[in-house]
This record gives sequence, structure tokens and C-alpha cells, in this order.
Amino acid sequence: MPESERQAILEKLAGREGAVLNRTVPTVVDSVQKIYLPEQGYVLSEEDYQLYRQPRQEKAETEAVNPIKSELPVFQQGVSTPFPAMQGMQGGVMQRAEISTETGAQKTPEDKTTEDAVSSQTRLNEILRGKFMEGALNEVVLPYGAQLFAGLPTTFAPVNEVPVPTDYVLGVGDQIIVSLFGTKTQTLQLVIDRNGQVVLPEVGPVNLAGMRFSEAKALLLQKVQALGVGVNAYVNMGELRSFRVFVLGESRAPGSYLVSGMATLSHALYVSGGLSKSGSYRHVQLKRNGKLVKTLDLYDFLLKGDTSNDVRLQPGDTIFIPKVGSQVVVAGEVTRPASYELNQQTTLKQLLGLSGLKPNALQQKIRLSRIQENGSRKWFDFDLNRTEDANRVVLSGDQILVEPVKTMLDKAIKLKGAVAREAEYEWRSGLTVADLLPSEAWFKKDADIENMVLVRQAGISEDYRFIRLNWKEQTTGNAMPLEPRDQLWVLSKTDGNSREQALAQFAQWVQEQSQQDQMPGSVQALGELRFAGSYPLTEQMRVTDLIALAGGLNASAMTKQAEIFRYKLVNGEQKEVQRLVINLADALVGQTAQNITLQPGDALMVKQVSDWSDSTRQIVIKGEVRFPGTYVIESGDTLESVLKRAGGFTQWAEPRNAVFTRKALKEKEQRELSMLADELEKNLLMALKSDAPILEKDTGASIAQMGQSLITKIKNTPALGRLVIGLTPENEERYQSSMNLEIRDGDELFVPKRSSEVVVMGEVARTASLLYQPSLSVEAYLENAGGITKRADDGAIYIVHGDGSIETYSGGLFSSFDNLKVQPGDTIVVPMDIERMNALFTWTSITKVLSNFAITAATLNTIGVW
Repeated sequence: MPESERQAILEKLAGREGAVLNRTVPTVVDSVQKIYLPEQGYVLSEEDYQLYRQPRQEKAETEAVNPIKSELPVFQQGVSTPFPAMQGMQGGVMQRAEISTETGAQKTPEDKTTEDAVSSQTRLNEILRGKFMEGALNEVVLPYGAQLFAGLPTTFAPVNEVPVPTDYVLGVGDQIIVSLFGTKTQTLQLVIDRNGQVVLPEVGPVNLAGMRFSEAKALLLQKVQALGVGVNAYVNMGELRSFRVFVLGESRAPGSYLVSGMATLSHALYVSGGLSKSGSYRHVQLKRNGKLVKTLDLYDFLLKGDTSNDVRLQPGDTIFIPKVGSQVVVAGEVTRPASYELNQQTTLKQLLGLSGLKPNALQQKIRLSRIQENGSRKWFDFDLNRTEDANRVVLSGDQILVEPVKTMLDKAIKLKGAVAREAEYEWRSGLTVADLLPSEAWFKKDADIENMVLVRQAGISEDYRFIRLNWKEQTTGNAMPLEPRDQLWVLSKTDGNSREQALAQFAQWVQEQSQQDQMPGSVQALGELRFAGSYPLTEQMRVTDLIALAGGLNASAMTKQAEIFRYKLVNGEQKEVQRLVINLADALVGQTAQNITLQPGDALMVKQVSDWSDSTRQIVIKGEVRFPGTYVIESGDTLESVLKRAGGFTQWAEPRNAVFTRKALKEKEQRELSMLADELEKNLLMALKSDAPILEKDTGASIAQMGQSLITKIKNTPALGRLVIGLTPENEERYQSSMNLEIRDGDELFVPKRSSEVVVMGEVARTASLLYQPSLSVEAYLENAGGITKRADDGAIYIVHGDGSIETYSGGLFSSFDNLKVQPGDTIVVPMDIERMNALFTWTSITKVLSNFAITAATLNTIGVW
């Protein structure tokens, strides 16, 4: 692989998550350990892998101790700070956020957790369908208890509003409110200072730190009595103190946190974001002054609601989360698929009791994957109803898959297709089609009830049999009894997609049971049929049966004759074709000789009625005819016959200037224009390149821009597709040819009104529309337009007549052509002398094409088409 390509791949990988590489499959190539990247189609060597991986690891380690980039939650009383860099972070506010690459919107932690959960569930489903290798369950299931910390809090409200228990231990920073009433009324807000005291007016300091709230309350009431007779007091807690605790070990965000005086172990875990994937949910430790005080098992918290070990924290406490111990993965038909941590010997029944079996769990076949001594995994099946299997001890690393209860196919009947409800029904002896579909209400409105297909398989690995059924016949006492494993398919009369899906399934079954040296058990319905295609060969299938399965004949089908192509394999190496001709009309009325029995591989061809497609051919006639409109035409119709049907011309018509367009000519002109535009664009680029040395600065760019603009106009100008005809008898030969013109589908004829003007355009002083005067010559019309300009090519003046024909005024301005007569609706064109101009700034082809467009537009406008 070239070095540049290798570097490009590494740079691309550097911007992606490391998990992409972690999921790749190691392979050995040329005796060197390498990593195969399926998405890139590239084998990454171990050296390249380390070059990619090392900078990302260093970056991750740097971010782990960088307060600005750490992933920390935000809460009201204080700021979580990372460990060990936790100094100088008082009063700051940091919030974890991610940006969506799709929308650019900020992702909340809850969004991220939800995405992870959805992704995990998706991959779990794929594993259950066998799309991942064994052992991949560890990658998709979350530890049990992770849902407790599913969303990192954006704020954490301390529990200051709840009643303070009497055993609450007071400390520095706690506030006590003493309300005096009686002979003396006063409210005192006393805060325990660093000496552990509060100062009671007229009494003095009182030591309260370390006392329970009930004890402190009794002491303060006793001190108030010293103020005199008639003074009573009410003692209550005010704002609770905040202190710092440490959350260390396998935490999602280890560090120090300010918490409320009422905070417990679970509060500290919550504000720190919970446990990492490698953290133990069963052995969360509370350490105080270096000694283990309490161990919290979150499973008791989740499963039993037991909070007895969720003790309150004290200043300087350390919550330590050790690494997870033995783990077992449970997935499939359980209510809580997860990775479970074991803290003691656990049986299979006990573990599934933690995960909870769903009602449709298959208890008779619990699948367990266990790592063997050689490092490979092996699957075992256990029956939970057997005491020996239920009491089997699970080991660390085991993976348990609970499969759903599956319907036993040998005792079920499937109903599919255009029915009100697709389902599986329990088979019973004597069950018939009429029992399964008792009335028309069981079908959809488009159901083809006369052509149902019963698919029957006597046993596993047996061939499929296809039987065509008519529901009406099945409900009149001739019902067929159903057998186990039968599938009844009801085809749709209108839904081609669903019909194709059913046929595709039939074709797959036919293909699976095909044998060598035999034609497949299917037949082809070709030609004028509603749903042509491949159909399974049903028992005793005849021509009419196949036509019925194919939805019947189209209206365009020829019934006098049809063909059957019969194929035969000879010695397994040659296919012979036999052509059979039948009278389809006789076959449809039941004549056995024509309604022959089909064989595997037969193909029925139903032909189309002659000239059927021509029945919709049309011509549009507009303008000055007595009955304008759209006319249906037949083969052999001419322009003369269509004009007669349209009533001929009106008294205001000008047949000489009639415009006749043809769709085929329009399509051809459009293709030629596109080719011309491409050719001109290529020539323009070549001309600019060859003349670049002689061009002034910025001239080449302006010329290219102008040329490209002209080429764009050519591409965007629609073709007209006009055929020049003559509808006046002055030119007898041309007139007869026009009248005998055979009409085609898509033709259009526009007969304009009589015109009274002549247009002079091009290189004249002023483009003008002049009143037609029979006595004026071409020279006179030019003079009335102000004469020609110096850029005119006076030897190439021509006239575009209203009928589209062109006559050249080739003698020039000073020559005499008395036989050249100007007619109403004509356009006199004076072209530019292109040869005299700088070839770099003009392009002959472009100019001519654009001139033709302008002239055509002017001519049609003159005669009244536009």
C-alpha cells in the first residue's frame, strides 16, 4: 500500500472513537499480528495500531486530570472537582455536554445515556439473531444497577427541606434557630463556629458540635431558662452545613464533592455520576479516618428497598468503589437483561430470579455459554424445571441466553396474505379451510378468494406441494381438510408488491428443492397478463389455472392464439425447446385439448392484439380551424383526413404560415442541442488554453464567463421539433406532399390567423415590425428599418417565411432579385459578419445557434403562435 494512502487511513482513524478498533477482529497476516478494519477494507499492522492508539491514550490521561475537560455534574451547593487536581476550584460551575454531529445541538447526559441504551438493545437483538460471534454479550449489556445513575444530574438539590431527625449529629456550619417568646420576643439564628460553639445572648457560648440534635435542643432550652421567668423558646434546625467528601475508585467522575449535612452514601454516588462499568455495585465502601465504616450493597437497595446501610456522611469521609468481582451476563426473554455481579455462590435459579423471567421465556432450554480451559466458549442447555439444572452454580464469565417460546410448526397452521389478520392457528383434526376462513369478513377487500395457494410440507426436509384453492368451492361442502404445517396464502388482486413478495417466497421454496437434471417446479406466465411472473406449479395445473393465478388476462390480450414453450433437459447438458400453439379462447371455455396440463418449466406466452397500442394515438389541432381539439388517429391517417375531421380552415386562417411539430423531431433536436453544447464547451476551453499567452489580465476569465453563459442558454433552450409543410396550393407538389403526410402520435398543428406585418432583425439600425405592403422589396424593408450596420454580412441576408422555409437574399443589398417576394408573417434577417471579428471573442457556432433561436422566436411571434 502506498505510504500516502496509509497515512490518509491513519489520519481518518485518528478522528474516530477507539471503540471502533476495539471491535475489530485480530488476524494473522504473513506471520505478523495485524488488525483488520472491515469498514476501511485495510489490514492495520500492530505498529500502525500503536501509532494511532498511543496519542489518544495520552490525550485521555491528560483530560482525566484537567479540570476544564473533566466530565463533572453540576449541583447547587458546591462544585465537584476532579481528583487529584481539586484545589482552587471553589465557586466554579462546570457542566458536562456533548454536541450532536447530526444536528449541532447540545446533547444532555440523559440523551447520551438513552442513545447508549438504544444502541445496546439494538446490538443485543442482533446477537440474539446470530449476527455476532459468541461471547459478544459482554459488549452490549449494562451492569445491573446502571439504571440508578442513567442520567447525570444537571443540578443537585440537597435535602434541606426535609425534617431533621433527632439523631442528626451537629457540626461546624450548621444553623440553629431559637425563637424566644413570652416576656422577651426574639429570633436568634445561631451558627456553630469553628470551636463547635454558638453564642447565646445573655448566656454566652454553648458547645454543640458532636451532639445529637435532640441533645442540643434540650441543652438550649435549659440555657434559655436562665434568661428569666416567663421566657419560653422554640428550637429548630436552619440551614445545614456543607462539607467535602471524596468519591474514589471506579467512579465515573472521581473527585471531591461538597455535600449537604444530610447527604448519605447514595447521595454522594449520585452527584458523582455513579459507577463506571468496572465498578462494584455490591461492595461500595465508606471509609472514615482510614477505617472501613460501612459497606453498601446496591442490590439490596434496588431489589429490596433496604437503606439500612445507606448511612449519613461526615466531613472528610471517603467513598471508595472497588473493581467489580465475578460477573454473569443474562440476556434474552428476561425483564432485566444485564451483567450481574456475584458476591457469593449463586445458582442458575437464583440468578434468573434476579433478572426476572418473562412470561414467554422458554424455561425448558436455558442456554449457558462458559469459557473452557483452552479459552474457547461452549454452549450448554439446561431445563429450569429440573432440580439438578436449577441448582447448578453459575461461574464468573458465564453468559446466559433465555430464548422465547416458539410455536411448534408441526401443530400450527399459518394464514398469510390479503386477510384481515395474519396469524398462526392451532391445528386440530378435521380442521378445514372453511373453518379457518368462515366468511368474507376474514378477507381484505382486494383478496383474490378464487385463487388461494395452499403450501403443504409433509415433514422436515420434504418437498413443498402447492395446491390452488377456490374459497367459494371450499365453503359449499367440498372443503379440504388441513394438515399440520400447512400455510394458506391469499393473494391480492390489486397490490402488486404483496403479490410479488408471496411469489418470491414460493420461488425460494421451489429453488431449494430443485434437483439436478430436472426442471424447477415452477411455470412462467408471460405477456398480456395482469401479474406476469413465475408461479409454483400446483397439482394438476392447466393453462386456465395459471391464467387465474396471474390475475387474469389484460384487455389487450389476443385470445385466438397463445404459445407454450416447453423445455426439456437432455442428458443434463442440453436444453431442448418445444413450441406448442393453443387456441386460448377454447381453453378458457374448458376444451381439454386446448387447456392442456402444464409441466415443470413451462412458459405460457399470451400475445397482444394487433395495433392495440395504437388505439391511444392522438394529434392536437389548434388555431383557425372550425373544430380545434385533440383527435384520436389510426394507422394510415393523413394530415388531409384529420383537417377534414376538424372542419377545415376558418375565413381568418393563414394556412401558408401553419406550424407543424412532431414529438420525435423535438426529441432528436434536443439531443443534438445537448451534444452541440458539450462540443462548444470543449472548444471554448481549448481556445482559451491556446490563446492564454496573448490575453490581457482578467480577459480570459471574462471571456470564459461570457462563453459559458451562452452555452448555458443553449442547454436551457427547448427544442421546437418543427416540420416545414405547405398548406396552400400555390406549390402543387409541396401541397400534395403535406396533405399526404402520415400523422403520428404526439403531432401538433397550429393554424395562425392572417398576419399583416413583416419583421426586420439582425444587424440593422433598429429591429422593427413593419406593416406588410405588397409593393415593397427586401431593400425597401431594410431601409425602413434604418439600413444595415457596418457589422452586417450583406451577402448573407435571408428571409424566414411564416411556414418555416428559408430563402437566401444572396445577391447582396445592391443586387436585384425580383422573384424573391416578401409575404405577410415573414422575417428578414441580416446576420453579423462573424469572419471579420476577433475569433477569440466570438464563436461562430455559438452565434449561429443563438441567432437561430432568436429568429425562430421572432418568426413564431410574428405569425401569432406566441
